Amino acid sequence: MFCGECGAKLEKGAEFCAECGARVPKEESVKKTKQKDEVVAEPVVEENTQTVPATPPKPKKPMSKSMKIGLIVGAVVVVALFAGYQILNGQFSPSNVASEFMNAWVAKDADKLYDYYNFGDDTTFVSKEKFKNYFESEMSDTSEVTNYQLSAVRYSNGGLNATITAAYTTKDASKASTMDITLVKEKDKKLLLFDSWKVAMDSDEFVVNNFEVRVPKGSKLYLDGTEVDTKYINTEESTTSLDVYEIPAIFEVETEIKTETPMGITIVDKETPTEYDVYTARYSLDQLSEEQVKVLQDQVKADINSLYKNVIDKKTWDNVKESYNYDGADLSRLKSDYDSLYRNIADYDYTVLTAFNVTKVTINSLDDEDGRLSISVKIDYDYTVTYDSYLSGAETHSSSSNYSTTIDYDYVDGKYHLYDLSYNLSYFSRYS
Repeated sequence: MFCGECGAKLEKGAEFCAECGARVPKEESVKKTKQKDEVVAEPVVEENTQTVPATPPKPKKPMSKSMKIGLIVGAVVVVALFAGYQILNGQFSPSNVASEFMNAWVAKDADKLYDYYNFGDDTTFVSKEKFKNYFESEMSDTSEVTNYQLSAVRYSNGGLNATITAAYTTKDASKASTMDITLVKEKDKKLLLFDSWKVAMDSDEFVVNNFEVRVPKGSKLYLDGTEVDTKYINTEESTTSLDVYEIPAIFEVETEIKTETPMGITIVDKETPTEYDVYTARYSLDQLSEEQVKVLQDQVKADINSLYKNVIDKKTWDNVKESYNYDGADLSRLKSDYDSLYRNIADYDYTVLTAFNVTKVTINSLDDEDGRLSISVKIDYDYTVTYDSYLSGAETHSSSSNYSTTIDYDYVDGKYHLYDLSYNLSYFSRYS
């Protein structure tokens, strides 16, 4: 150990320096004693009797002007957002939608009215343009509404529907009328936050849901000039001869229904769809132009003349069948018709048919027969027969007559092909 004042070496256990007389620090003395006694103990910490002054708190930094402005702006934005939310929430509320709907109804504004209605997911046949046409033709003459008042909102179906009763007066009525405006909550939100409400169409009279249209198989269908996609065909209701279209929604107003059939005939009707109505496109002479009628008359005339000429020439079915063949043809019924006619005429020796000519074809009616065109006709004809007379030998007799039959046609590649005849004349009198 050495003195802390003069650096002289200290004697063991000395309390004072022998050179300068400075007191040896107590801690060092204690340490010496502990080492001397070889006692292990916790080190003794000398209490600091000096008073340590407390660290004064740092003064707060004053808020900057920009920070104050930021807080004020933030508060204003929060208030504005909250106020905006409340305003928009009221704007899209059922009561406000009903009020705006009534304003458009009173003003007879078809363009705005259309936007408030819920026409469903498929609006192909209830477009805004068609709605305007309907509105102008059906509602433009209704009485002028002079005033209206709306009731409180009544919710139903777990909040999915809202009903508001509108009481209104018209110029020509002395008493007020009422109507319920039923709103439907849509799945999609307005601006991602607010409920979207539309006026329900379920109970409205001017829209028909699931309107059914039946047309000959393979026909093209048009409603007011709009081609109807085949996706609307109800395959479960359709048959081998009919396609059944199901139109999800259509206005209850006179509609042009045009059907371009696979038989080369176009059927055009004016029809007003109703809730329980089913429209069926039917062949009718009234639908045919003079040119179409003539085409069918010439076809019947050519086919009947061909049959009888082949029989008169004693041509069997095997000789002539190729002339009647066509793509996808089923000739079994025509073969049966031909073989029967052949047996009754070509194999009959007593009165021999030598000439046959159709002079006139009158079409009585048209129909669809399992997807084929069925034509009811009257045939006027001239004929000549020869026979053996017991008195004078071979005789010839010519005459004119008529008969009625029904002829079925397939229509393939733009041409009519003979399929079946309900009756073939096989008796030709030698007397009349």
